[in-house]
Amino acid sequence: MRKLWDNIWVRLVVVLALVALFLWACYELRQILIPLALAFIVAYIFHPLVDALEKRRVPRVVTIATLLALIMAAFTGSLLIIIPRLVREAGDIAQSLNQRFPEMEERLRIQVVQLMDSRIAGKVASNLTALLDALESHMPQLLQSMQTLLAGIVTRTVGVVGFVANFLLFAVVGVYLLKDFNKVTAKAQALIPPAYKEPALRVVLKVDANLRGFFRGQITVCTILAVIYCIGLSIVGVPFALVIGIVGGYGQIVPYLGTASGIILAAVLALVEFADLAHPLGAICVFVVGQLLEGTVISPKIMGDRIGLHPVVIILAILTFAQLLGFLGIILAVPLAAVLKVLVGEAVARYKQSNLFLSKAHDDSTSG
Repeated sequence: MRKLWDNIWVRLVVVLALVALFLWACYELRQILIPLALAFIVAYIFHPLVDALEKRRVPRVVTIATLLALIMAAFTGSLLIIIPRLVREAGDIAQSLNQRFPEMEERLRIQVVQLMDSRIAGKVASNLTALLDALESHMPQLLQSMQTLLAGIVTRTVGVVGFVANFLLFAVVGVYLLKDFNKVTAKAQALIPPAYKEPALRVVLKVDANLRGFFRGQITVCTILAVIYCIGLSIVGVPFALVIGIVGGYGQIVPYLGTASGIILAAVLALVEFADLAHPLGAICVFVVGQLLEGTVISPKIMGDRIGLHPVVIILAILTFAQLLGFLGIILAVPLAAVLKVLVGEAVARYKQSNLFLSKAHDDSTSG
C-alpha cells in the first residue's frame, strides 16, 4: 500500500478526484455554503482587528458586538432607506426620460453636428437618428420593464424567508468564528499529521500572506477609488453620484468590472439628466482620472508586490469558478486562486528539485 501511494500518478489521481468531489459537494450545497463562505471571509478580514484590540484590553465580545451592530445598521439602512429611495428616484428618472426624450434627441443631434465635420456628421446624425427612433418606439416597454424589474428585486429581497434565514446564519457563524478564530485554527492544525505539519503550515502561511495582502490592500484601494468617484461625480452633477461611486469603487475587487459598470451608469444618467455631451464626458473623465491614479499611485503605494495575483488571473478565476459554482464561485474565486497559486509554486519548486529535472544536468556533468 505504501509503495502504491509513493507512485506520483496515483497521488495525482487521488488529488484530482478529491478536487472534483469538493467542487461537486460545493455545487450541491451552494445555497448553504454561500452565507458560510461570506461569514468566514468577514471573520478572516476582521480577525486581525479583533486580536489587535484584544491586546489593548478591549474584550473580543465588545469588538464583535460593535462590528455586528455596524453591519446590521448598514444592512437595515440599505433595505429601509437606500433601496426604496433608489427605486423611487429611478422611477422619477424614467418618467422624466419618457417626457423629455424628443427634446434630448434634438439637442444631441445639434451638438453632434456642431462637434464634427459636416461629412462625418451626416453619417453620424443618420445613424443616431435611427438609434433614437428605435429607442423612442420601444421606450415605454423598456421603462415599464425596468420599473417592474427594480420593484421585483426589492420585493424578493425583502420578502423571501430564505434570504433572512441565510443572513441570520451568516451573522451567527460570523460571530462564532470571530470569537473563536484562534481556537478553530489551532484545532485545524492539530488534525494535520505530524509528518506533514511543517510543509502544510508553510503552504498555509503563504496562502494566508497572499489573501491578507489582497483583502487589506484591495479594500483600501477600493475605498479610495469610491471616495474619488463620489466626489468627482458629485461635482459633475451626475444623479446617484454616491451609489455609482460606491459601485464603481468597490466593484474594482473584480478588476475592470467596477470601472466599466460605473462608466456606463454615470454616462447614461448624466445624458438623461442634462441631455448634452459635456456632462457624460465629464463623468467618463472622473473614472479615467481615478484609473490613472489607481494604476500609477494608489495600487503601487498600497499593494506593491504583496499580492502576487495578477488581475488577469483574478478575472479568469472569477469567470471559471462562477461557471462551476455560480455566486458561491464568485465568493471563493480569489481565495481558491491564492491557494492554487501557492500549490502550483510548491509543485514547480519540487519539480526543479526532482531527478526528472536534474537528471540531464547530472548526466552532462558525469559524461564530461
